[in-house]
Amino acid sequence: MLYKTPYGYWIRGVGEHEEAIETAGINPKKIKYISSILGGVFCGIAGAHLSLGYLTLFTENMSAGKGFISLAAIIFGGSNPIKVYGASLLFGFFDALGIRMQSLGIASQFTQMIPYVATVLVLFMVAQKKLMKRKGN
Repeated sequence: MLYKTPYGYWIRGVGEHEEAIETAGINPKKIKYISSILGGVFCGIAGAHLSLGYLTLFTENMSAGKGFISLAAIIFGGSNPIKVYGASLLFGFFDALGIRMQSLGIASQFTQMIPYVATVLVLFMVAQKKLMKRKGN
């Protein structure tokens, strides 16, 4: 939707070059409001799925820092939906690995750290790559 429809171009345009969208005769404030409302709706659906789909009730700290991992997936994927999907699969793999390692008798405090350590390492690698690219220019 973001890359193939006019609405996607407008949303991306407002985020990147607001003046260009305004020059094209589109109200950037309207696009921002609609995008914010849609983001809130999607977050609400995700929260409902988390509380009703997995646990069937709300508990304190049920997301357990998964927002940090999702933000890292967006950064690692470069805001490209296909790459973000791949990054999400990678971080999901590390989450599942941590759960599986508990069956080997490893303390849960250590296995629950695996996805977060992997996330920090991936973000470190992305930062190093950008730093090397800047030094090369």
